[in-house]
Amino acid sequence: MKRAEDVMVRIPVLTTDEHMTRARQVLRDDIFREIAVTDPKGRYVGYIDITDALRVTDTKSDILIKGFVRAGSTVPPGASLIAVSQAIMEKNTDIAVVVDDENHVLGGVLLSEIFPILCTREDLRGMVRDCMEN
Repeated sequence: MKRAEDVMVRIPVLTTDEHMTRARQVLRDDIFREIAVTDPKGRYVGYIDITDALRVTDTKSDILIKGFVRAGSTVPPGASLIAVSQAIMEKNTDIAVVVDDENHVLGGVLLSEIFPILCTREDLRGMVRDCMEN
């Protein structure tokens, strides 16, 4: 059975002391809709998403990321994909951040990556109409 560490990818990480203009640049240049945010000591504190970055329209803004951080979903490296999907659903995010015992970011598991795996876990049998009739 696959675990979080088997499907995690490198994700962008910024600190609470960085500017929102930097976050907007990262989100614009990358495929991610969310950025993991850490404190100055590197411990995960939450995330910001693309809608947060778009709220800051000034290109030379001194607004810091820490004012936009939301609680995100975290999982240990050994978490099952079911546990990962539950963590993502609970926080309504696109990514579950994989953290170590000290809450340092190791990577992230994207919902778009695990969704096909979870959908194909069981062999589907029979005709669609048989399921629709019930």
